[in-house]
Amino acid sequence: MKSRFRVLLVSTLLALGAAALYLPRLEDAPRYLVTDEVFSALTAHSVATTGRDPHGAFLPLYFQMDLPKGGRPMWFQPILVYAMATVLKVRPLSEGAIRLPMAIAGVANVVLMYLVGRQLFGRELFAIGAAVMLALTPVHFMYSRYAMDFQAPLPFVLGWLLCVVTYMKTPNPRLLFAAGLVLGVGIYSYIAAVALMPLYLLLTCIVLVLRGERASRYAILAPGVGGVFYAGRSSDGRTPALSQTDISVQYVLGLGGHRRLTVGLNVLNLFNQAQGVSRYSLETDQGVQVVVNEADYYAGRADVGAAIDQQHLPRDPRFLQYEYFQQPIRARAMVRFGF
Repeated sequence: MKSRFRVLLVSTLLALGAAALYLPRLEDAPRYLVTDEVFSALTAHSVATTGRDPHGAFLPLYFQMDLPKGGRPMWFQPILVYAMATVLKVRPLSEGAIRLPMAIAGVANVVLMYLVGRQLFGRELFAIGAAVMLALTPVHFMYSRYAMDFQAPLPFVLGWLLCVVTYMKTPNPRLLFAAGLVLGVGIYSYIAAVALMPLYLLLTCIVLVLRGERASRYAILAPGVGGVFYAGRSSDGRTPALSQTDISVQYVLGLGGHRRLTVGLNVLNLFNQAQGVSRYSLETDQGVQVVVNEADYYAGRADVGAAIDQQHLPRDPRFLQYEYFQQPIRARAMVRFGF
């Protein structure tokens, strides 16, 4: 009981200390919103007020952002947008409101680091030191005050690590399910998490193999991930799901002593698949602006097609046609000499 009280007390003090550092004056520092923050904020505000994104989709899984980058839309992961929308249900739209979710996540990271440190080091002072070092890390502090999702996977990674290291000391199967669930949800935190979370799942399986765990433990881990893992974009991303097969072959030739010669071959897109990965998003010719009511647009009520006809604007015949495709089959040879 005393140990639990001490953990709760230290966690609370760390959270209060981190909050005192991370939460004040979010509207002032950073001094201005960057483009990604503006588009995410407008999307979150639309979801909070109407339940639809600016394109009229009802509570979509992925969010289309028409950022001015290359003239084609980008797709954002949903966790940060929905977190911002939740805050905007209780607070008015402002710089501080949209940055609050990531700042709270930064505080949570500090507490999670302390809890992971207790399991890894077994000493209170080392665990507190790890948490304080994270709280004072400049890049962690900086990205915790932006309404951008670059750091959004970190709470899920730390949560997964806490479950795994705790399981190694106390093999409760519920911890495995929780680890899988955290990874499954974390997939939707940042685009790179689609690759990272399965990697952490593989590391969890390796831990189970090294411990000689029975098959039922893997079965407990899998539903946590599979219950929420959905990477297909056929309906939500508006482009079909795709696959690609790459192969890599290497051969190491020993030349005596520490010398060795490595030759390798990488073949990308082995079957030369050519699935479209992006569509033209502009319904009118480049540079032609459609005038619609801004409130109706962000509420999902604007009929852009009808507005184009009423204003007699030229349409782009490429609209919704594929713009970019998978890169064709290609090979790379490699020779490396080590000594």
